[in-house]
Amino acid sequence: MLEYRTGLTPPTVHHGEAELVHVLQGNATFMSGGKLIGSTPMRPGATTDSGTGIEGATPRKLAAGDILLVPPDTAHQFQDVNGEFIIISVHMFMPAK
Repeated sequence: MLEYRTGLTPPTVHHGEAELVHVLQGNATFMSGGKLIGSTPMRPGATTDSGTGIEGATPRKLAAGDILLVPPDTAHQFQDVNGEFIIISVHMFMPAK
């Protein structure tokens, strides 16, 4: 997916999916790990939980050219988005072992 972000994104967890992110333009702070808080029940068949925040997340500064892999079942969120932040994200099904 090609994603355009201009502000704070909702914190999410993708169950059974890893997410590969390549930053094309802009910069932001990437928060990951910890525990998703304020989550709402998932829709039937959905693989993603959304919440209101992440407790205990680790911040990482991202800029154009950066590539990162978000492991399955890991809370994550983009914060402090400056200008137009453009990423390519690839969701990869990761079956349980």
